[in-house]
Amino acid sequence: MPTNLPGGKLFAGFGGYINVYPAWVTVPTRLDVAEWKLKKTYLSKKCAHSGTQGAIARRHTGVDWKLNLKVWWDATNPPELLLQSGWTCGVELAIGSPEAWLGYGFTGQGYYASPSGILTEFETTNNSEGEDIVTQNLIIEGNSHIYLLPNEQASYDTYIAYLRYKGWLV
Repeated sequence: MPTNLPGGKLFAGFGGYINVYPAWVTVPTRLDVAEWKLKKTYLSKKCAHSGTQGAIARRHTGVDWKLNLKVWWDATNPPELLLQSGWTCGVELAIGSPEAWLGYGFTGQGYYASPSGILTEFETTNNSEGEDIVTQNLIIEGNSHIYLLPNEQASYDTYIAYLRYKGWLV
């Protein structure tokens, strides 16, 4: 493995995985991710009041996220059949390689984690001239918060404890 890049940059590692939780199983099905893009949006609303002297003020009112994933096709568990009926999926997406994180003084791999997302779109790719493996592009939208770990570990642990307390954690 090459040495770290300057300025905290990371070499890419493996993509990560999503765990799918259909209603009839107790053990989730794992789908390996080859490539992913995360879009996190901070929702805001106008909040005008006399103290702004007529200027529009905005306040963050929520956080949303959307993932564009490229997963390997699994003939025994086709991704869209597992995800089509609104079943939730937990997400763990690796960022860079574990060695790169260790080189910057972290004790483990960095990744994004979320307990719940919902499939909203899929597209199957069968490219006989390029890749030999059939893939599927999935769009998964947030159904909970998504956290950057290990940086946000304490917030993640608090959120998971809250979901368990409410009985909302799958």
